[in-house]
Amino acid sequence: MSQSVGIEHVGGGVERRRVSVAEVEGFRTFVESLATETDEERAERQLSAILTAETAEDIFAVNIVLKAEQVLGHRLRVDTLRTAESDYEEGPDFYLVWDCFDETVGKAITVECGAADVVVKLARATQLGLLPIIMIIRKKDKATKRGFFPLSAELAPPGFD
Repeated sequence: MSQSVGIEHVGGGVERRRVSVAEVEGFRTFVESLATETDEERAERQLSAILTAETAEDIFAVNIVLKAEQVLGHRLRVDTLRTAESDYEEGPDFYLVWDCFDETVGKAITVECGAADVVVKLARATQLGLLPIIMIIRKKDKATKRGFFPLSAELAPPGFD
């Protein structure tokens, strides 16, 4: 008999099932294996972006990484995903950084987020080879017991404005 954890998948016509500890560990290993951008790679990406920029706005936007809270409700086409090391004492020791096209404002941006729902969904979509995907980040209206307002990710519906 395999061990399982208290995670159940519900919805989309899929039957409920418990996820095994081995499945969770396998997923954790996958997430940890996601590319982590080195300082040299970041510098090369930034230099390339500056040298190919054609406007002052694009030149000075290169080093800007937006917090997920800054693009709540925006339609985001996520193209690439990587991890970055977290400085927080609690929680995971990493967060996600992704390059995307913000269809709401019509420009390419980079976003970072450590919210569990967003991290797990984007990592799983990456694991399944589903990128690029178009998603929206929402903020819950109700606070947790610790006073946080969790972020969540959902697929953007077709024709969303």
